[in-house]
Amino acid sequence: MAELNEIVRYSMALENFGVAPCGTDKQKCDEDKRAIEIAGKTIRWIGERYEVGLPYDDENVVMERSLGIAFHHLKSVEKRLDRQGLLQRYHENNETYLEKGYAEELKWADVNRNLSNLWFLLHFPVLNPHKPEKLRIVFNSAAKSNGKCLNDYLLPGPPLGTELFGILCRFRKYPVAVGADIVEMFHQVTIREKDRWSQCFLWRRSSDEHTGIYRMKAMIFGANWSPFLAQFVKNYNAEQHSQDFPEARDEIINQHYVDDYYRSFLNVETALRICNEVIHVQQLGGFRLRNFISNNQELLNSLPQDRVIPSSQFDVCNTTVHRILGIQWDAIADQFLFVPNFQNVESDVISGKRAPTKREVLKIAMSLYDPLGFISPLAIKVRILIRYIRKEKISWDDEVKNDLLKKWLNWLDDLQKVSDIKIPRCILPYSDHVVTLELHTFFDASESAYSAVVYLRAELGGQYFVSLLASKARVTPL
Repeated sequence: MAELNEIVRYSMALENFGVAPCGTDKQKCDEDKRAIEIAGKTIRWIGERYEVGLPYDDENVVMERSLGIAFHHLKSVEKRLDRQGLLQRYHENNETYLEKGYAEELKWADVNRNLSNLWFLLHFPVLNPHKPEKLRIVFNSAAKSNGKCLNDYLLPGPPLGTELFGILCRFRKYPVAVGADIVEMFHQVTIREKDRWSQCFLWRRSSDEHTGIYRMKAMIFGANWSPFLAQFVKNYNAEQHSQDFPEARDEIINQHYVDDYYRSFLNVETALRICNEVIHVQQLGGFRLRNFISNNQELLNSLPQDRVIPSSQFDVCNTTVHRILGIQWDAIADQFLFVPNFQNVESDVISGKRAPTKREVLKIAMSLYDPLGFISPLAIKVRILIRYIRKEKISWDDEVKNDLLKKWLNWLDDLQKVSDIKIPRCILPYSDHVVTLELHTFFDASESAYSAVVYLRAELGGQYFVSLLASKARVTPL
């Protein structure tokens, strides 16, 4: 149920892109100011990267004991990894952390167990379904000990990143598109020494060894404060070099979505100049920008080749399709594609061979990723179906029947056609002969749903071009 709750929460966050009201919670505002103040006072350059302090909610924090639960969890995760055949890869990842200086090994005799900010993190592996060869270690800062977790003691900070909706819209603006990402962004930020005691963890290289104690020197992945601190450091570095590289500063602050950089430019010359400046400024902050992709081969040939994504890393069958911010993009055809991919859903449900349960319908509906609303007509149908299912008051694991099942099967038929949809990335062909640009917005509503869609209409040299910009559709409240 926790997994389903997270899927619903994420889907609702996507629904609010561009339309969410500004918050007015004074306590949250004060906490955000404190988090920014702590980061601003503690950040410093230490030679290869930045160091910053953790944003404790209370500077005199006294944490619960967490060593016991860490011991118990280590044994449990070892058994699970051994069953899954992942134990060796997990050990290799931990060794890599030590080699890169992200973590350090301590001696039990050197650990003062009475430290008020001492916390032992639980950790577990996460496999990327799109990159099954890649195993990532995630530290669970939400795991509780005596009713408290590490997240309870630290401030999450304000969201400093640019909205995904705006980044995607600007990615569609000009003919030359480019994307890249920062290597292990979170781990490029070092946590100051006295705060690292809140990032301890247990590990051993084999079941025959005694359990060792380790400490993350770098910022961990998976904590509620990590996105804030990473964005703060990235933006701080850009500001430090804004006088010499003002355009790179704007790109780093406004066109990065966490560790991803996506942008479009009017021509190759501008794209190359700005991309090289962004690479340089990011490197000055200890961040390495790599895996550049583009719809323009001339640009890719002109960029540093060690920064360009190798063809061997393309999607299956060595196609030119990439995932950019969760959306499938064919860089050569310069089109957005839609390939439904439902994780942890039985194939016989998707194929229509078995009736879905209420839980499965909700999971599938919430898994549709469409931040610009290109497939809103499809997504809204299954959300309307969920409303009908709720009115029937069936339990979570009961299968839908009768008219509800017919509606479900009809929706599955529509779902099979979604892979035929292709949306041009660039909103219009650019030229010096633009006569007019117009935004056309349409609204509609019924007893079941209400929606809006926006098109761009351009007149260029006697010709007219129309592009779908975005749409929103929501179920009418009961």
